[in-house]
Parts: sequence; C-alpha cells; structure tokens
Amino acid sequence: MYRSVKSSRPRWGSSWLRWFGIFVAFTATAKTQTASPQAPAATTSEHRTPKSSREALQERGVGVDPDSLMKALSHSDPEVRRLAAMRLGTDNVRSATPALKSALQKETDSGVTLSMMGSLFRLAPRSGESYVAGLCQDPALGIQVNLAVANALTTLDVAQAARACAPTLEAWVTKNSPNPDDAANALTALASLQSKLDEETVVRLRKLSIGFLAGQEFGRRIAAIEWLSRDRSAEAQKALEQAMDTEKDPALRDLMKHIVNSRPAK
Repeated sequence: MYRSVKSSRPRWGSSWLRWFGIFVAFTATAKTQTASPQAPAATTSEHRTPKSSREALQERGVGVDPDSLMKALSHSDPEVRRLAAMRLGTDNVRSATPALKSALQKETDSGVTLSMMGSLFRLAPRSGESYVAGLCQDPALGIQVNLAVANALTTLDVAQAARACAPTLEAWVTKNSPNPDDAANALTALASLQSKLDEETVVRLRKLSIGFLAGQEFGRRIAAIEWLSRDRSAEAQKALEQAMDTEKDPALRDLMKHIVNSRPAK
C-alpha cells in the first residue's frame, strides 16, 4: 500500500491525519481571529432534549426488540451499529453476547467498537475482557480491526491496551505492507500508549520514527512527528530539530517548529 510521494497522502479518515488536520485548522483559525475578530456566536433560548438511543434507532427505521438490535450490529450505517450495541447493553440482553463478539471481529470504526465493548463487558464481564484482548492480538483479523480495538481499549484503560495491543501494533509498523496508512496508523496508536510501554519498545519505536521522519511517505512522517512529540528524549528532540530544517512541506515544518518551541527549555 506504500506509494510515491505524490500519491501518498492518505484518506482524511486516518487517525494521524485527523490529528494533523486539527493542528492546521487551529493555526489557520488563530491567524484569522487575530487579523479579524469574529462577532460572538448568536445564542438561542431553544433547548432540545437529546434523543434516547431507542428514539434514534426508531427514527432510522430500526426495531428495538433484541432480534432487530442484534441484526442492526451489521447495519451499513456505523451510527446504527453504535446505537444498537449500546441498546443491547442498556436493555441487558445477555443473549446478545455471541452477536457482539461476532460483530467485533469485523468492526473497523473505533467509536462503534467502543460501544460494542462496553455492552460486552456489561453482559459478559468475565469473558469479555479476555475476548477483546484476543481481537487486538490477532493480525489475521486485519489492521483495521486491530486498530479499532486498540483505540477503543486505549480510551478505557491505557495500561491494558499497551499490554494487549502493543506487540501486534508494532508488527504492523514494521510490516512491509502495500498500504501507506498501515504503519502510520499503527505508530499513531502506539504513540497514545507510549507512557505505558517498556523502555526497549520505546527505543525501537523511536528509531523507527526517526527513520520515517527522513523518508518520502507523507503519512509516515506525520505519524513519526506524533510519536516524537511525546518522546522527551534528547534524541527525539534532535531529530525534530534536524527534520524541521529540511522538511519541504510548510505545514509539517510549522508543526515541528510548534512542537520544538513548546518544549520546556533544558
């Protein structure tokens, strides 16, 4: 999946690219507001009560009986899948445990995975945790499922996510995949776990990140910046400073400059 520099900019759905996009948008907004202050947003006195998951599903034509909810776990709309999973847990539908486990094996949306995991842990607290860890450790399920589970588990428990998912994610970083998003997204997920990783793993991933930073793949460079931005070692600092001087993309240059300048002086 790795392509030439021209075609290496991945989809905007990639987690590391969303992080980069937020930085660029924030910078642009800050400049605009400095040059031309915006008027305060209009306020409204209208307050709407948020819809319940039951109401939201019914609006979408999805039944809320157990059989309909379990069927909806494979719906094409991720929001329907998320709401159905939530409802199964809320309604304490214990018979839905096998359906949730099966759905998790195919789910690639981290938000939906988090909802499915929450309901599974509620319905099957003893077996649910070990089952989810197994999904994170099975590369045969594909990187999208591995990432969805890792990111959802990180939201719940960073230490547990590091123990369960780090080896598989590191394997995706080093794997010679044809998809340029694979290594980038796996490294970004690992960056969120960095504080809970052992020193040997951190050293290996630091070295890989420095190598990515000097490479041609746009996505890998952004992922490397995210890893190194959390890495407080002198080696990481030096790598960012050197890359800042040679990076041709102005947005990436600004990002690295912001990171380097934000670090406390030693």
